Amino acid sequence: SVAQEHFASQLLRGRLLGLARGWDRGLGPRAVLASAPGEQHDLPLIVFGLALRGHGWRITFLGADTPVETIAKTAAALAPVAVVVSATQAGMLEAAADELAAARGLPLWVGGAGVTPELAQRCGAQFLGGGPLEEAARLAAAA
Repeated sequence: SVAQEHFASQLLRGRLLGLARGWDRGLGPRAVLASAPGEQHDLPLIVFGLALRGHGWRITFLGADTPVETIAKTAAALAPVAVVVSATQAGMLEAAADELAAARGLPLWVGGAGVTPELAQRCGAQFLGGGPLEEAARLAAAA
């Protein structure tokens, strides 16, 4: 049921975020992670952040349903090496694509099941098309 899915997701989310304590500290490159506006599913993004942290990165996690303006202001304040926006459902990133493209200067990467290479290009972003572990390794190697 939906209730069971929400219970399981929240339990898993809590455990994963427990592993993420301190993931913003250190000397490595910084990544800002956010789910697209309207996107409530952030578990894959948390897994991606944990994997990227395993490569020595510092993580600033903005979470689910993050407005583009918030993403851009956070990036301006922190000057991250990468800004990663995730969308697991088709259409979530589509609605924000033009606004993301207008936020010039973002070192933007987009991924998730709801993202295509064409949509990434429309956003002015690099495309993360694989799973969270392999794409974290690819981003870490590219920086």
